[in-house]
Amino acid sequence: MLLLTGAPNGANACFGLSSFQIFLYGIIPGFYSCTNGDTWSSEVGVLSKTQPFHIITFKQVPAGTNGGVSSLGLISGFCGSLLIGLLGGLVFLMNCSFDITLFVLVSSSITISGVLGNLLDSILGGTLQYSGWDEKRKCVVRKSGDNVIRISGVDILSNSAINFITSSISGIICGCLFLYLRSIY
Repeated sequence: MLLLTGAPNGANACFGLSSFQIFLYGIIPGFYSCTNGDTWSSEVGVLSKTQPFHIITFKQVPAGTNGGVSSLGLISGFCGSLLIGLLGGLVFLMNCSFDITLFVLVSSSITISGVLGNLLDSILGGTLQYSGWDEKRKCVVRKSGDNVIRISGVDILSNSAINFITSSISGIICGCLFLYLRSIY
């Protein structure tokens, strides 16, 4: 975002922007930190050699269950959020101030918001999205039906809705963290 808007150089110049602008600068990388972490968690987590557990009940569940997490998935999600955090920190560093402390604080804020959003995604997915086991096809399904045994959740929100909600919350958290950094830096 800072590259696109051409923010003036110097930490004071970036943190000297209006509160709304600082908040927006946090929302965007926070949003993408969550989406990237969620994608890495889902795509890499299903490859785990250990069976996932449900984030609410802590019971083992089949891979692909909404709310199911594994150590590989959690680590992958952290790495996905960290990548966006590091890139966001570099952009901030290049546009505002070559200050390693500021880089660490900005990168950490982006990463933390992404990880929190990713965990919230699992919690909401495990409660507000239906997951069932289809006995006939031997796989996890998202809708109830004949030969389907409920694993968890209720069919209230779609995966897209969960992703939008959690990414938005992650962006808001990051925006608030950027405002906090402005107040202490």
